[in-house]
Amino acid sequence: SSFEMAPKAAVQSKSCLAELPDLVARDDQPTLQANLQQWLNETPLDIKALRVGLSKCKKGSFASLISVLPYLSGPSEVVIKFLAQEGCRDDDLAAQDSAAEFWPRVPAHTLFTWIMGFKISSRVTTPQLLARLEELESDCHSIAKIVGDFHLHDSVDVRRHLSDTLKLKSEAADVMRVMASGHDQSQRIAIELLCMRDNKNAVKLAKLWQYSAQDFPQVFEEAGKRTVRWMIRDDAISLEHLSTGDFVGHNPALFSFMIVFLARSKRSDHRYYAIRAREVFNQWYPLDAAVESAVQPLLGQVNSLQPDARLPEESNHADVVATVAQWLPGGVHWVDTIPRFEEAVDKLQQEHVIGIDTEWRPPLGVGDQRTGIMQLATAEECFIFDMVVLAESCGDRIVQLLREDRTMVGFSWPSDRSPLKNRCPGYNGSDNVIDVARATKLLPGSPRSLAAAVEAVLGSKLCKDHRLADWERRPLRPEHLAYAALDAAAARLVYLRVLEIGGPAAAAL
Repeated sequence: SSFEMAPKAAVQSKSCLAELPDLVARDDQPTLQANLQQWLNETPLDIKALRVGLSKCKKGSFASLISVLPYLSGPSEVVIKFLAQEGCRDDDLAAQDSAAEFWPRVPAHTLFTWIMGFKISSRVTTPQLLARLEELESDCHSIAKIVGDFHLHDSVDVRRHLSDTLKLKSEAADVMRVMASGHDQSQRIAIELLCMRDNKNAVKLAKLWQYSAQDFPQVFEEAGKRTVRWMIRDDAISLEHLSTGDFVGHNPALFSFMIVFLARSKRSDHRYYAIRAREVFNQWYPLDAAVESAVQPLLGQVNSLQPDARLPEESNHADVVATVAQWLPGGVHWVDTIPRFEEAVDKLQQEHVIGIDTEWRPPLGVGDQRTGIMQLATAEECFIFDMVVLAESCGDRIVQLLREDRTMVGFSWPSDRSPLKNRCPGYNGSDNVIDVARATKLLPGSPRSLAAAVEAVLGSKLCKDHRLADWERRPLRPEHLAYAALDAAAARLVYLRVLEIGGPAAAAL
């Protein structure tokens, strides 16, 4: 049985590594290689036996052990890892010299453990690394690591290697990030190549490397089109507001796309506002062939395309309403005047734990993202600040509130700071808000999103249907207000639950 085999394997590991200190001291490389190979052939590897054997070896005497590593077959990086940690110190020059001499014989998949573990990167020359690139052929991960870590962007055909990563499908963006990081031209090539197949990840890389819509207009424009399409389909934006062009920042390409999309819709109100939007478009820009081709057939039907005065039919939000009543029995309060703001702040300053979240209009690749609303939830109620109105008159007070000595918690709060800085000139990103997302690894399943954390610890489904709403539209629809309030309340409830589960460890996070 497996229970009988395990002790035998353990005995075998101990026996083959028992002579390790003596073999290292005598520099008996053939026997040393044979014993290590026997240990590597075992399943599972007895890591403890290796650690014990290395700990008994005299420090400064590892050159002979390193010399046999390139000749081992199997997962020799395991030996390299522990040897680097336990024996090959900065002052063990003999071991480093031996590692530098034998590194070309190390298999490709152990190359980086070898070079980094023995700190010999300064002894590896560019020609050696370029020769290794030729050997790796289609191993995109290793090539990316070599090019990125050793800054070989100007020494190799980076475009060819970046193109090869596209075959990795879901991993392509991550490999490109490793290969191109720190080199402007390679970063640009990576974004250009990726946008042909995976525009969403191309946008992520562009933002990671701090490029703007002016640097890559096509990449950000495609992202904007995708967002406009989602928002129209989900009725997340007022069609009347959409038809003015303000929402797309009067970007002609996005404006044209939006009009054509509306004109081809089966919904009467969409086609009506396509005609309205075309009138605005033609006041600002020259005639657009795509717009005219899509809208002209509708002009004779304008009288039959009058929009319904009611809002588009809403889906059933009974569950959202029930959750609001359960989590926020005191209700959700819209705050858009100074008197209401003062009243809300007075109540908030009496609380010990406040949940916070913000919402902003979805990115369309035009202009900066600015906070539209800020939600602050207590144990009883939630106050939603209209940041479009209050940022100018009460911006300093809001910043002061965020910096007061009070427990204020948000989920993935760092992502909220940039839009808030763009909305409040007095806010520089400094606040006392705790990011509870850092502590969710203490929860069952280590959830990464707020919705997953809520389901894990509260057993509730958190509605995320309106994340792409136009948060600068006024008035906001009731379901949007409920969605926003629940995000702030959820952050607070998850934080309290994390404290119960994790105790002092959670508080430290």
